[in-house]
Amino acid sequence: MRSHQQALGQCRDWLRARAADARPEAAPDTAGAARAVAETEDVTMAAVASRRAAERYGLEVLAEGLQDNEQNFTRFLVLAPNDTDADRVGEGEPKTSVTFVLQDNVPGALFKSLAVFALRELDLAKIESRPLVGHPGRYRFYLDVYGDVVDEAVARALGHLREITTDLQVLGTYPRGATYPDGAER
Repeated sequence: MRSHQQALGQCRDWLRARAADARPEAAPDTAGAARAVAETEDVTMAAVASRRAAERYGLEVLAEGLQDNEQNFTRFLVLAPNDTDADRVGEGEPKTSVTFVLQDNVPGALFKSLAVFALRELDLAKIESRPLVGHPGRYRFYLDVYGDVVDEAVARALGHLREITTDLQVLGTYPRGATYPDGAER
């Protein structure tokens, strides 16, 4: 059973109950796991991946809804260079993802970085932190803000954030997708 480690973890109980003999094998991503299973042509191999990956690589969907918790969601992004004719995926309002490192790890530094959005009444959808390898006590933050980088408020917030952080990167702006199966955002 191949898939991304996170996907395997999100359906661990389901797999134990219904595929007890399956040996989980971590892969860099779910679609890559599906591709690898298709390339092996080994009918004893399976992947935990999206229906779209199964269709793309000619795999049969054996089961759906494997997650152990209905509140587990995985976000997928389609990335392409600006100069391609890639189709946009999704119809929702824009959301922008950024990553940054604080200039100094001092009290209030994270508050100041978040305040640039609050002062402009911008809603944040997510914030995560990951330790910087080789820099104990330092973190890279990942943040999603509702809005497009071309919107004045978002552009000003990112400009202000650039002044108080290092290594600010805009990962991209893309349409928000539905979070729940019925299409509602809760």
